[in-house]
Amino acid sequence: MKEVPKGRSTRMALPSATSTWRRAAKQEHAPVQISAGHLEKEQQLENALDEYCVLREQDRSLTVSRFCDRYPSYRLSLRRLIDVYDAMEGQPTLDDENWPELFSEFLGYQILHELGVGAIARVYLATEAALGGRLVAIKVAQEGGYEAETLGKLTHPNIVPVFSVKHDEETDMTAVCMPYHGSATLADLLEIGFQHGAPPTSARVILDAAREREQIVDFVESVSDSRHIDLVLSRGNYVDAVVRLGIQMAEALAYTHERGILHRDLKPSNVLLTPDGVPMLLDFNLASDIAAGAQRLGGTLPYMPPEQIRDVHLQPFEAELAGDPRSDIFSLGVILYELLTGKLPFGDPPACAAPRQAAEEFLAAQQQVPRSVRDLNPTVSSELARLLHNCLALEPSQRPASAADLVGELKKYFSPRRRVRRWTSCHRGLVATFVLLFLSTASTAIWHVATRPPFDIRQYIAGADDFHRERLQDALEHFSAALKVNPDSDAYLFAHGVTKLRLGAHQDAYSDLKRIKKLDDPLVLECVAYSAAQTPGADVIARTHYRRLCESTPQSATLRLNQAYSYFLAPHYEMSGQAANQAKQAIAIRPNWRPAYHFLAIANRNRAILAERKIQGSRDRTRIDFETDACQRAIEDAIQFIDIALELGDDDALIVRDAIKIHSTIGPEVDTPRLRELFEKAIRCGLPRQEIQSLGGKVPWRDSAWFASVLKRSQVGERIPSPSLAEQFLTPPDYHSVEFLLAVDPRE
Repeated sequence: MKEVPKGRSTRMALPSATSTWRRAAKQEHAPVQISAGHLEKEQQLENALDEYCVLREQDRSLTVSRFCDRYPSYRLSLRRLIDVYDAMEGQPTLDDENWPELFSEFLGYQILHELGVGAIARVYLATEAALGGRLVAIKVAQEGGYEAETLGKLTHPNIVPVFSVKHDEETDMTAVCMPYHGSATLADLLEIGFQHGAPPTSARVILDAAREREQIVDFVESVSDSRHIDLVLSRGNYVDAVVRLGIQMAEALAYTHERGILHRDLKPSNVLLTPDGVPMLLDFNLASDIAAGAQRLGGTLPYMPPEQIRDVHLQPFEAELAGDPRSDIFSLGVILYELLTGKLPFGDPPACAAPRQAAEEFLAAQQQVPRSVRDLNPTVSSELARLLHNCLALEPSQRPASAADLVGELKKYFSPRRRVRRWTSCHRGLVATFVLLFLSTASTAIWHVATRPPFDIRQYIAGADDFHRERLQDALEHFSAALKVNPDSDAYLFAHGVTKLRLGAHQDAYSDLKRIKKLDDPLVLECVAYSAAQTPGADVIARTHYRRLCESTPQSATLRLNQAYSYFLAPHYEMSGQAANQAKQAIAIRPNWRPAYHFLAIANRNRAILAERKIQGSRDRTRIDFETDACQRAIEDAIQFIDIALELGDDDALIVRDAIKIHSTIGPEVDTPRLRELFEKAIRCGLPRQEIQSLGGKVPWRDSAWFASVLKRSQVGERIPSPSLAEQFLTPPDYHSVEFLLAVDPRE
């Protein structure tokens, strides 16, 4: 028998693991269609891996970085593929037949496509039949419970959440189920943005990369929400957009650090980039709990701070398992440096076979001061360059003290004064020419007086600066002063009204915003609709404006749910059916959205109440039969949707409370196993005894033994505050985009 060369079996297994698109493409009735761009990328990566393996056998001095430079469009993807290939050698578990098969059923999931493969896990696109065939991503590994336990504690818009965790006893595999937000990462942005070498200039490259590298055909169109795309990404320059991404990632880190969790493996491939350009942290496999310590040590060398390199590779038995939050700040600094320059601050990792030797050499490289960001990208401001330099400090004490502090520093980048300073720095020739012309015609004092902006403009600019710094009361005073000078200015009315919105004075905001004459900008129109939806008697205006917004942006789930809420405001529940229909459209756009299912359950409950009222007020037998049937269908729908809402995340006191109300007051039966299960959830959620007693106070089983047991095991305490329906279901405008709009000269 012909001997298989060492490593050959691994090389043959890896393309099979990473290129299941071949089988999907051959399926005539494949449930999803893989994009042609992804197919081409996978083919090139497979060919490149074969080439690398052959060349490495011939030339042991060949470095991975030097080889990957031959494929600039796929450099990072190829680097990661080679790293996985190296890790797979000698790991027989990766060839185990227990991995899910394409188009098979696994733990209740229908496997549709393999999204990616790592050294210890694989990620699949799947549907979950038990919840209406929603599209999900499942991460399968032999040890995935710890990551799921960590992510289960986190709920943040810039962190990929966990829906559920399932374990297969037969194969010892764990499946962590997460929503599918796309397949692009910041690594794809680096490949596309820097494929020609020079840094990009336009922020649009971020959206282009997120959409070009999406693996699933039609997914972008089905979820993209053009209305809520950050204006910096759609209109700004590339550096501004990177700072905006940095703010969101730092906010996510601040959130995790406040809860005692460190990521410890931040790198571009571990930051998802949604089709709308939103970064989302993923892969908490190496995360550590500050209180309990890390379950395992590891990391990716170019993004690891010196203290982590020492703990993982040089002194693992003396490692600080709890970790330091400032280590994540260092890693984020490396990511931002790379996004701005296309280069790693301390260079590529050494081409050493032994991990300890590579760690020692890279640790030595970190002792050298990295090249200035401005040398590689002159459009970066000096303030931003200094901030990144601080993030990359070798000593943790010299880095920003916390991720929250880093957020504050990055937000200063968008202050109006710094915008003006950056514009002046980038247009020095124009400024110099203007000054020379001025000196030749007038004195400095006369020029200053003549060119000084009018009082109302100065007040507006000062207000925009205060708004950016979140000094909202000061901003309101400045905008009020500008409005007194020109009470009919749309710009001043918008600024004054939107500041009141931020302060929570919705009705006062509407009194300003409704006076705006030109509603061409969708953001302005949305602010008017949002304030109207919270002003008594203005529900018709809210419905009209939200309908217009949904027509111009049909794929916005948040706008659809806001429109549903505006129907909900109609008196006597008379538009509950329309509210339910709009909520269904929101779910069609965003299938896994829990608030939409919760709202849909309440809307159907109101449909049932409306039908009951019509029954009571009618003597027409045909009409009574029709409304009785409608009432029963609404009850069944309400129960179905509230149960789905419960399944889409951890137990939530408000949802559990509404579920009990729906099941007990309008359900087909009064005492069911499901209802008893809900009361058990109520105890786990911390609903106090008084509130649980009131939920069961009007039903026949209120004096039963099982309900007495529920009350006995519940806690004594005050009722849980009930937020308004607007607070639960009405999404406010994107105030980051508002801030960007306020920075525009009001005379434009």
